[in-house]
Amino acid sequence: ETEDALCGARAGLARASHLTVMGELAASIVHEINQPLSGIVSSVGASLRWLQADQPNIEEVRASLENIRNAGQRAAEIVRALRALAKQEPAVMVSVAIDDLIQDVLALAAVEIGKRRVRLTARLDAASPQVFANRTQLQQVVFNLIMNALDAMDNRETPRELVVTSSLRDRSVIVSVRDTGGGIPEPILGRIFDPFFTTKESGMGMGLSICRSAMEAHGGTLEVVATSEGGSTFMFTLPVIPAPGRSCVTAGAEW
Repeated sequence: ETEDALCGARAGLARASHLTVMGELAASIVHEINQPLSGIVSSVGASLRWLQADQPNIEEVRASLENIRNAGQRAAEIVRALRALAKQEPAVMVSVAIDDLIQDVLALAAVEIGKRRVRLTARLDAASPQVFANRTQLQQVVFNLIMNALDAMDNRETPRELVVTSSLRDRSVIVSVRDTGGGIPEPILGRIFDPFFTTKESGMGMGLSICRSAMEAHGGTLEVVATSEGGSTFMFTLPVIPAPGRSCVTAGAEW
């Protein structure tokens, strides 16, 4: 009877573990796909406003349509990446110029930044070095951090400023995203990357957890610090691709 009870408990634990994994995967899919879809909706709204103006601005409409196309392509790339993950296929890693990638993401987020009346400052000083990464995953990390920063500044009367920087230090690229929101209270600072933990009323608590996992899979790190002026700074580091003739071993892969 004891052995039967133990077997039943193990089976129940296995089912619970399976449901937990499936729930996490479903939450990840919803979270990742929701962002490009939100970008499409925002760009469509902007296009309609420009078309309905007394003097329609065709150039702005064309720019919004370009954003819609880019967001649609990004959604398709996310779906392909999730299918590859479900099939346990290795992620496609290529050399990526981090500054170019950040500029692409800022272009995708431009409508949302303008709609929320946020002042953007971008200081990108890591043009030459490249990192070895999955481009889609890296785009999602940067986009996630930018959207979180915008959310943190909603309903704030203080000046809303978003500062995105990149730099090179000790053979690593460092990217930071700083906001002037309400900041993260010290008691929950250590839990901010936990799965399903969120400070948003409608949040799922998966975004930052996914971001940190992606950075670790790339041999990098993701951290958050409170700023003295208020707000928060999220910062991630990635190893740069060594110059020809030099070798480097990171995250189990030799280049």
